[in-house]
Amino acid sequence: MTFKSNSDSHGLVCMSDASNKPDPKDSRCQHCHVVQWMGGTISMVSSKLPHASYSTPGNEYCALRWAAAKARRIRNLMEEIGLVSVINDPTKIYCDSNIAISWHKTGKISDGNQYLDLAYHQPREWEMDGSIKVLGVDTKDNVADIGSKPFGPEEVKLFLRVLRGKEEWRIKFPRATISLT
Repeated sequence: MTFKSNSDSHGLVCMSDASNKPDPKDSRCQHCHVVQWMGGTISMVSSKLPHASYSTPGNEYCALRWAAAKARRIRNLMEEIGLVSVINDPTKIYCDSNIAISWHKTGKISDGNQYLDLAYHQPREWEMDGSIKVLGVDTKDNVADIGSKPFGPEEVKLFLRVLRGKEEWRIKFPRATISLT
C-alpha cells in the first residue's frame, strides 16, 4: 500500500457499491465500500449485506449506509487523534446508482425501500449534519465495484493500482445523468 503526503486532493473519500446477485441460500447480496486517504486505501470491506433487499437500488441504498457509517467512524478517529483538518469538509461518498442517490437526497419512500430498517435511512441525516456528502460516480470510476461482484481483467486494470495507492483515484468518466449531486 502506498500513501503520499502530496496526494490529498480528495481528502477522505469513500466509494460504495452493491450487486444484485443474491445468495441462493439467504437472498442477501454482496456489497463493498472503500475508504481512501492520502492516495491509499485505509479501509475496504466486502461482505454480504445483513438484510435481503427488494432490488438493485435497494441493495445500493443499503450499501450506502454501511459506507457512510464507516466514513463516520473514521472521521471520529481523525478528530480524536487531532487530524481535524482532514474532516473540515464533508466526506464524499460516491455511489453509482441514480435511484439510491435519489432516495437518499429526497427521502422518498417507495416500494423499493419502504421495508428497509430505519438504520438504512441514517445517511440522509448525516448529510444534513454536514459530515458526509453523497455523490454520483460512473461504474467505471467506482473502485468498490471490485469487491461487490466477480471481476475480470478490465476491473483489475481499472482498480487494482488505485486500491494499492500506486495510482491516484480520480473521476475519468464524469456522470452527467445524476442531477441530484
